[in-house]
Amino acid sequence: SNLFPKEIKHDVKHFIETNGRPINAITRQLDPKRLAIAKKEFTFMLNNEIIRPSNSQWSSPLHLATKKDGSYRPCGDYRQLNAQTIPDRYPTPRLEDFHQILKETKIFSKIELFKAYFQIPIAEEHKCKTAIITPFGLYEFNVMSFGLKNAPATFERFIHEVLRGLDFVFPYLDDILIASKSNQEHEIHLNLVLERLNTFGLRINISKSVFAVKEIKFLGYLITPQGSRPLPDKL
Repeated sequence: SNLFPKEIKHDVKHFIETNGRPINAITRQLDPKRLAIAKKEFTFMLNNEIIRPSNSQWSSPLHLATKKDGSYRPCGDYRQLNAQTIPDRYPTPRLEDFHQILKETKIFSKIELFKAYFQIPIAEEHKCKTAIITPFGLYEFNVMSFGLKNAPATFERFIHEVLRGLDFVFPYLDDILIASKSNQEHEIHLNLVLERLNTFGLRINISKSVFAVKEIKFLGYLITPQGSRPLPDKL
């Protein structure tokens, strides 16, 4: 079944306003192992309508980004496109700001969203600009891709809209911290957040989320009822 529901429950779209003429790239050769990884991922994305075949005048090279676990994530090398993209000035929260919600809190949860970028469509007229040239064809994204200059700003604007008015949460891209003063309050807070996420059609990555704990790691800090301190590897 399709991992990403066809019915989008919000009206946020990602726009890519650019200066200058379409940029295009030549195909980068990949060794057999990387080629197989890229083909497999592109097949998955095609089947889930994350991408579609393209006949765009734009093209960016294929890039295989290395993930924390050593595996690869195929994406576009959008450096040239980004250089022509008009910046979106929507602010990303400062890491320090999450301390504001911690006052007298004793119980915490952290929700990570499931493939959060893929839950925001790209404006139809701008999909062509995301085209990636591969050894096995030209493809463009239907939904927001990693590496696009203004993707973090679009996502912040969206998640702030989703969680508007909830002063016990701190969203940072696809991570959401929830801090409460008691177990009973935390249950109410969690239900409110989960309700909002459901209303907007957002899915949770359960395996990477943590619920109702006395201490929690968030953005390089250890948070406890006594306050927060940088984790040793962040010092």
